Amino acid sequence: MIGAPANVVPKDTARAIHWFGKSYELGDMCGAKRLGGIARDGKPPDNRQAIEWFEECAKGGERSCQEDLAYYYLNGTLIPRDYRRSLHWMLEALKSPDDRGYPLRVAALQAHAGLQFENGLGTSRNIAEAMKWYELAADGGDNYALFALGRLYGEGIDVPREDALAIRLLSKAAQAGYQPAQYRLALAYLHGKGIPRDRTQALKWLILATVGPEVDSNWADEFYRENPHLFGLLSLRLDPIMRVVAGQQLVNLRSELEPQEVRAAQRLVAEFVPTEGPVPPSPYSPQPRC
Repeated sequence: MIGAPANVVPKDTARAIHWFGKSYELGDMCGAKRLGGIARDGKPPDNRQAIEWFEECAKGGERSCQEDLAYYYLNGTLIPRDYRRSLHWMLEALKSPDDRGYPLRVAALQAHAGLQFENGLGTSRNIAEAMKWYELAADGGDNYALFALGRLYGEGIDVPREDALAIRLLSKAAQAGYQPAQYRLALAYLHGKGIPRDRTQALKWLILATVGPEVDSNWADEFYRENPHLFGLLSLRLDPIMRVVAGQQLVNLRSELEPQEVRAAQRLVAEFVPTEGPVPPSPYSPQPRC
């Protein structure tokens, strides 16, 4: 019988808990995070204890725990959803953002903060604060933030209307493959809003906005019903309702165009290559401490 490699230690959860507890007692918040992970992943899991450990870690200033708690409370994972506490931990995590070579993580957190301020989730509605976080997130390459800014500037309800700026922002997110932005851009071309009317371009973007994996699964439908504001943050696709609307608009527009216009749009779709976003970290990039 071949023995286990010398560098493999048999799993011993009790001893792991003992030593992570000692680490926490010495002031290492990573020990608290590890204890939370053990409680969360236990069989059966102990979500209440997991959250208590993650809270200890976050209160001790560990940014990764603050970020994790923000998402747990936002999505109702492990614990009932609490928008107020999710925003609290987001803002704590963003006080001294440390992307450790991965700016998209910070940008996503900034976009979530913007969404909460825009929609008054856990706080009073504050468009100026939402715009601040969206702009920071957009600078970091977050597609939802680019889309949200483009939507706000294009609608001109909460901020002054700036059609040209809206088109630039939507175009950047659309070129990255973000379908809600592709759909908005299609409508802009279809109606000539902020850009010269071009039904061939409109058809191109409608096709791109409606292709790809289906999102109207039971999970997606249920998630969208419970979290309509959050769907666009978690998926590149149109939400189930807008997917149906866009699909019908696609059928209608295709029937109105001449065959050569449809073929031209299809060629543009075939030539479409999504732009690359910020480069993810290499395995050698510094990672969050815990």
